[in-house]
Amino acid sequence: MDIKSGFFKTSDGATLHYIEKGVGRPVVMVPGWSQTAEQYKYQLDGLSDKFRCIAIDMRGHGDSENVEFGYTIQRLAVDLYEFISDLDSEDICLMGHSMGCSVIWGLFDKFGDSLLSKLIFIDEPPCLLNNPEWDRNTLQTTGALFTKETLSETCSNLMGLIAKNLPGKW
Repeated sequence: MDIKSGFFKTSDGATLHYIEKGVGRPVVMVPGWSQTAEQYKYQLDGLSDKFRCIAIDMRGHGDSENVEFGYTIQRLAVDLYEFISDLDSEDICLMGHSMGCSVIWGLFDKFGDSLLSKLIFIDEPPCLLNNPEWDRNTLQTTGALFTKETLSETCSNLMGLIAKNLPGKW
């Protein structure tokens, strides 16, 4: 069975792209920021003999529409909820990577677990910004990566890189 491609329209008009393979209980895969559904192609191949595996491109990512609005965790969570609601199942497993985990938590917080059977979180850092009063052990335990200064510098560098490589997209 080959990977199929499809599109879904959100309530605010954004068109989202997804890929899928297999039949059975749905496993919906949510990539992180700047990642696409394509990153899950091996999981689709490896799990599709037992599950209906679906990987979604969030708005502005991959082959989803690059809209001018809605790039918040809360809106991405609404997009995901609308998408899984359309699957007509109450036994959905959500698998998120990186920022995709935050989108899943946003969905869970806003809509609860009525459609969900399992949640899988991959490489979700518990804390990105450190507290200057934390000791070395606490910094290591939380996985905090940035100070205010290094976070600002990293974001500026990323925006410069994005603007250079994707003119007109931002």
